[in-house]
Amino acid sequence: TDASWIVAREERFLDRLELPAIKLDQDSVITYANPATRLLIGADTDLRGRSVFEIFPNVETMSDQLEKRRKGKGDIYDTEIKRTSDGKRIPVRVAGAPILDDNGNFLGTLGIIRSRERQKAAEAIHRFISSERDERALLTKLAEQIQMIVPFDWFIINEYSRSSDHMSPWFTYSIKEPIETSRRWWPIPSDQKEEAKQPKGEADLQVFLQKYPDLLKDPIVQRFLAQDFHSMLRIPIKRQDQTVSSMLLMSKLTGLYSNADLEVLRSLPVEQAIQMALYYKDL
Repeated sequence: TDASWIVAREERFLDRLELPAIKLDQDSVITYANPATRLLIGADTDLRGRSVFEIFPNVETMSDQLEKRRKGKGDIYDTEIKRTSDGKRIPVRVAGAPILDDNGNFLGTLGIIRSRERQKAAEAIHRFISSERDERALLTKLAEQIQMIVPFDWFIINEYSRSSDHMSPWFTYSIKEPIETSRRWWPIPSDQKEEAKQPKGEADLQVFLQKYPDLLKDPIVQRFLAQDFHSMLRIPIKRQDQTVSSMLLMSKLTGLYSNADLEVLRSLPVEQAIQMALYYKDL
């Protein structure tokens, strides 16, 4: 029919939309969710046939909004989605609109969703930068915010020497068990100095550390590797053109991090927070 052809064409367009989009029928049952929606909520399966309240757990907000759609009214509102992969609640902003037939009869709802997770994290980090005067407390709060967006098993801040040819672990954070570190200064091989200035992800830490033979000989590093860390994500912290520090995320999963994770971290005021912590450290 003409109507089904129009719906199919509309959904093909929504499939290509980078923002999550979801459609509901008159009974608030999901009839369509584009790939961006499934990515946001961590759903590997088809969402069609599920109640919208399984995904949007704030019943009061959603009931009020669905009543507006039945009356033919659109709205932009803030709520939360529940990620199916781990149950985490993610703040989102939804632009909702009613789906009507040619006679104005209510058929369902279309919602375009934007995650506010980065915005919320950025606002929190800016608050910490403004209010926290203890460098370790500031870095702990930074790590806690990052953990909610880019998971890790170990968070490390390395300090670099004035000449940027040595590095030393300065601050570490783990939500599980404490991990032994050394305040020793490690030489950065000359052929790795330029690479150390760039953001980088490593799928397998064991392979990466082959470039640092001196590190591999150290008993503390050997005990660290024995704890089965694999993936690494590194962001250098620069003052003018000099690398003064770096932030590392470590995971026991292989191949966890991607360029998308780097983009997320670089969109947050991570560097400003670490620069401020360095300032308080040197007071």
